[in-house]
This record gives sequence, structure tokens and C-alpha cells, in this order.
Amino acid sequence: MASGRGLGGCHACIKYLMFAFNFVFWLIGCALVGLGIWIMVDPNFNDLAKNDEFASLQYAGIGLIVIGSIIMLVGFFGCCGAIRESQCLLVMFFICMLLLFLVLVAAGVASLVFKDGFLVDVPMAEFEKGVDSYEDNNAIVDLVQSVFKCCGKTNSADYTLKIKSVPDSCELENYATGCSSVVPDKIREYVIVVAGVALGSGAVMLLGMIFSMMLCCAIRDME
Repeated sequence: MASGRGLGGCHACIKYLMFAFNFVFWLIGCALVGLGIWIMVDPNFNDLAKNDEFASLQYAGIGLIVIGSIIMLVGFFGCCGAIRESQCLLVMFFICMLLLFLVLVAAGVASLVFKDGFLVDVPMAEFEKGVDSYEDNNAIVDLVQSVFKCCGKTNSADYTLKIKSVPDSCELENYATGCSSVVPDKIREYVIVVAGVALGSGAVMLLGMIFSMMLCCAIRDME
């Protein structure tokens, strides 16, 4: 229930900071939903997803829509709770933010713990398997070699010994650079960045939770 009197001073400032924070949060959710819908309907993505190697693009689109919708809902609770001075909505916002916070922190910590384990070993095993069966399954291999500027597992000889020619995705200057010596370090760098973003986002969410509880307590004291 909204209070009979308006909040004043510091609490009023927190109220409008809460509203601004959650409005931005809601816009981020809208952007993620829009990106997910674009991935689902864009002809280029659909053509790419017809290949088994890139079928996960469809799931990525669905995931973005789901995550964006959740963020929009949480932002809605926060915006309405702050502007209407509603304890119920603020508590719902706090609970949602707490769950997202726990998920993000767990994901960030797990990424750091496993960055030298299966987060590197699994994709590299798939890549090396793709090199060994290049003639049957080459989309992922070509993508990795083009992006990371490398060739084969150890060098271009991985192909010349099997299919007698080097794929076009291997540029001449990269013939001696094996992907197995380059890609793992790059994956670890990306994992650290993702973990940092997750933990940083968790810190922002923690601040939002603190503001929501302060505002909720102020509203209760005004009743």
C-alpha cells in the first residue's frame, strides 16, 4: 500500500534513483527481447541455423527472449514499487533481484573455477574432432580458424596428411600456428571477461536490493 505522506529528503532521492535504475534495467530487458526476436526471424540466422553446427542459434534466440522478459518483469516491479511507494512490489523486486544475483554470482564463480577445465577442454575436443573429420564436418572448424587466425590442431600438416589440401579458412601466414596452442588461452580470456561482467552485474544488483529495502523500510515507517 502506498503511504499517505510523501517521502522526503534522502529517502525521496533513493526513490527516484530506484525508478531510474529500474527503468534502465527494463530497457535492457526490452533490448534483449528485441535481439532474441531478431535472431529468431532474421533469414540469415535461420539459414545458418539449418546447419547442425549452428542449430544452437535458435536456442540462443529463445534464451535471450526469456532472459529479457524476466529482466523486463523485474524492472517493472522496481519502477512501479518505487513510484507508487508499494512495499509489496518492492519486496517482489527484492526477491527477483536476489535470485538473479545468486545466479549471476554462481555463474561468475563457476566460470573462474572451471576456466582451466571443461570450459576449455570440451570445445577444444570438438574442434580437434572436427579437424580429424574435416571433409564431413567443417563449419565449426572453419569458423574457429578464421576467427582465431590459426590452422589445424598443430599446423597445416594436419590437413595435408589427410585431405592433401589446406582449407581456405587457413590463411597462408597462419599455416604454422596451431589452434590448440592459441584458442585455449583466448577462451580463458573470454571466460574471465564474462565472469567479470557477471560479478559486476551482481554488485549492481546488490546495490539495487539495498536501495529497495531502504525504501521499503522508509515507506513502512511513514505509515
